[in-house]
Amino acid sequence: MKLNFALSLLSPLVIGAVAAHDTGSGSSHGTSSAVADPAHSLDNLLTTLEIPKHWTAKEQTILEEGRVILTPKTNSKGSLWLVDPVKLGSDFTIEWTIRSVNFEGASAGGLSLWFISSDYTKDKSLYDGPATYNGLQVLVDNNSPLGQSVRGVLSDGSAKVSTDSVHNSAFASCLMGYQGTSVPLTMRLSYTESLPATGRSQLKLQVDNRVCFQTDKIMLPKDGASNNGAYHIGITADNAKTPESFEVLRMQYFDTLVEEALAPNTKEMAQPRMIAKIIDESTGKEKLVEKQVLDEKNDHTSNYMLFQKLDKMEGKILANDISELQEKLQQIMKNQYTMVEQLNSVLEKLQNKAKSDGDKPSGNNKEFDRNNEEYKQFFAMNEKLGKLMDERDQLREANKQQESMRSATNAVTTDEIVSKLAVWLVPLIGIMFVMAYYTFKIRQEITKAKLL
Repeated sequence: MKLNFALSLLSPLVIGAVAAHDTGSGSSHGTSSAVADPAHSLDNLLTTLEIPKHWTAKEQTILEEGRVILTPKTNSKGSLWLVDPVKLGSDFTIEWTIRSVNFEGASAGGLSLWFISSDYTKDKSLYDGPATYNGLQVLVDNNSPLGQSVRGVLSDGSAKVSTDSVHNSAFASCLMGYQGTSVPLTMRLSYTESLPATGRSQLKLQVDNRVCFQTDKIMLPKDGASNNGAYHIGITADNAKTPESFEVLRMQYFDTLVEEALAPNTKEMAQPRMIAKIIDESTGKEKLVEKQVLDEKNDHTSNYMLFQKLDKMEGKILANDISELQEKLQQIMKNQYTMVEQLNSVLEKLQNKAKSDGDKPSGNNKEFDRNNEEYKQFFAMNEKLGKLMDERDQLREANKQQESMRSATNAVTTDEIVSKLAVWLVPLIGIMFVMAYYTFKIRQEITKAKLL
């Protein structure tokens, strides 16, 4: 039965590293309460004359001055595997203390840490380890676009992993400066199927107590039919025709989570930054743009650039201030209000005049009735003007709401304002002409009535 891993492209918390590891933070890697399993650990090498019996060393691997040297000379390979596999429980922690000396620079070689359930003895084509495996590989090398780095790679054994595809197969990575220094570094790989706080699984890699990556989307099966929950632990290296010497100073295995693995991620490793050169085809102008690590395959447009463009567009929209148009609209509405007040005053005078004329008997009743009908039309017009004033107030309130919401809606345009003004101004102008006409006629009729 193949190893099944629950993965998600967005799930791993991938945190890049600084150019060189922090030598100060790695001075103490104690596990205050947990006790390492001596049957699955590699301790006290300074007092040992040969590699312990529960470990198997292959190829050019040697023990020298308290350290296991996997690649002791140029163009060499080496491996170190536990003889007996470990039975996976609910938690475990593995701490490797390693270092690289005698070489600095890009190399096709590298060092791999293994936690696999498949056989490792028949194939040694991937950094002196199996290219087809079922489990987890942690690769340390300097042969990727990011330079010196560490990567986590998962495989279910269905496809062969090569040195060309291993970088693209990684589910997480971070920068780790391991060359050019004689100071060892400690890599802590921890796993639990259920965290006490969240109840979710967690796979975490720490380098000198700083988080390289962690994810809660990986479950390691512990009852597979093919391995019955047994996993092989090992470390392999290949220096690829360079004098680089990969060394192992210590290895400890814990069947639980150590306290340091549960510590908050306050010492995360910095994310690497990539710069892309963008050339404008029309002007030929060059521009350097910072890209995210996950955008390294995209040579044209990154998510970061899209967010920049959206932010710039939003700024232009918000900068298109309509306050000047709003002031003009308010001035027009003020003029309308003044005109309406004047019309109300005229209508009031006409009503008083009609009332006073109604008290006096007149022989020309038909003429009076006609004038009274015209007054009624003016009254109806007054009601319409009242409705216009109400609608004007509604328009003012709607304008205030649009002003407060324009940053969210970005829907107010000059054309819309002009069209709304035209809707109100055209009927109002028509009404004014009608009122002027009727005013003129009324004055004529009043003059005629006085003459009679």
